[in-house]
Amino acid sequence: MDSLHEALREQYRRQFMMLREALADNDDQRLRAGQGLLVPARLLVHILWTSAFYLHDEPDYSVFATGRSSNWKEAATEDLPTAARMAEFLAEVEAAFETWLAAKSAADLGAPTRFPWTGASVLDQLLYNLRHSQQHIGEINAILRAADAPRISWQ
Repeated sequence: MDSLHEALREQYRRQFMMLREALADNDDQRLRAGQGLLVPARLLVHILWTSAFYLHDEPDYSVFATGRSSNWKEAATEDLPTAARMAEFLAEVEAAFETWLAAKSAADLGAPTRFPWTGASVLDQLLYNLRHSQQHIGEINAILRAADAPRISWQ
């Protein structure tokens, strides 16, 4: 594996580790506390769904219809997945990422993306997803800090 693939693998590994920490260190009650969109469980579901979404060669909106609380924005907090279920989904997304990345050559990563809002290339698509996830991890940390709850360690 070349250095580009190794760097992507490492940065995604760190992101997944941060998400696992949030799920392990906070119970369902704490993860479901908040208002509106600023509910850690809601943001975690969104991160996981979008990470799964961007692991395709073209937009596949069926990932959002998997029975995992189909409307993350409007679902009642009690209808959001439990931390245990999100940890399972995280493991699925992480495995899918490893498989998907292993199948991509350096040329594939430089190829045009079918997600034009993310940039020009498949690499842009992956970096966009990392930036998107980090934005929401920051929001989760701010919510947890305000609640004097365990925050996600920077990796």
